[in-house]
Amino acid sequence: MSSTTTHKKSKLLTLQNFKIGLFISLLGQPFEVIRTSSIMSIKNSNKGFTGMFNVIKQIFELEGLRGFFRGGLLSVGKSTLSAGLFLTGLENVHILTTDLRTIKYIPVNMVDFLNACVSKTLTTFVTNPIVVVKTRFEIVGNNQYKSIKDAVWSIYKKEGTRGFYTGIPATLFRDVPYAGIQYSVYKWTMDLYSKYILGGKSAYESSMLVSTFGGISAMYAVLMTYPFDNLRVRLQCHDLASIANVDLRGLKSMIHQVYHEEGIRGFYVGFLPRLMKKVTSSAIIWALYEKIRRDSVIHGPTAEKNELL
Repeated sequence: MSSTTTHKKSKLLTLQNFKIGLFISLLGQPFEVIRTSSIMSIKNSNKGFTGMFNVIKQIFELEGLRGFFRGGLLSVGKSTLSAGLFLTGLENVHILTTDLRTIKYIPVNMVDFLNACVSKTLTTFVTNPIVVVKTRFEIVGNNQYKSIKDAVWSIYKKEGTRGFYTGIPATLFRDVPYAGIQYSVYKWTMDLYSKYILGGKSAYESSMLVSTFGGISAMYAVLMTYPFDNLRVRLQCHDLASIANVDLRGLKSMIHQVYHEEGIRGFYVGFLPRLMKKVTSSAIIWALYEKIRRDSVIHGPTAEKNELL
């Protein structure tokens, strides 16, 4: 089958991909606040939906609706930049790895996994400073910082440039496998559906199918990677130790501390809001992406259709 993929050229930045991130950031910030507050500041002995609703109630009692949008401006900046860089990077890496898809012994979904991992690694290093500041702002009940400028200066003064990369190992352990798993599972299930259910017709034309498989793949990826998100929040908020009881001696020490004090359950505190946010946002992101990026080298109608092994 002929393909137009080889004629595509990489683009340093794609504005449409950044617009997708802007929309998602506004939708997902309340879930981020609930997750972060569950882990760090609000005493909550319950788990599951009961615990999550207790946190929601406490946030509302403390700060009203505004509380759910703590760090909102930072979230808009981070999500817009992150989605734009990741999706644009994914398209560019796809072009660079086109030849790998023709090698018989390399599964196409493995190439997709690696493409997403590479793009997310670069994105994470660029956005981590924003994430550090944003995460600290999301702790309901903490008013240590008067403004974004104050937070940036305070972190720099106390910790130097390294402070903005606090928790980067945990962040990479969360973001990179998450992106690889979510994207490769999404592509794999969509291509399977196209081949065996639709008889070769592209499933990417249906926003309902895109949203469904985008959400399912995100659910699986969050289940696999959430403990590192939990650890990332604890590490990046070490400056608020009086609130969080955090002993900052590195990722290994943090793992030992959480397990010793809270057991396995401790690694999944705040899991439900994270799951709800990612399932919802992934379903919308991919639906928007497939709709907007009709000329994409990886999903557009004219893009190369991968053979399933």
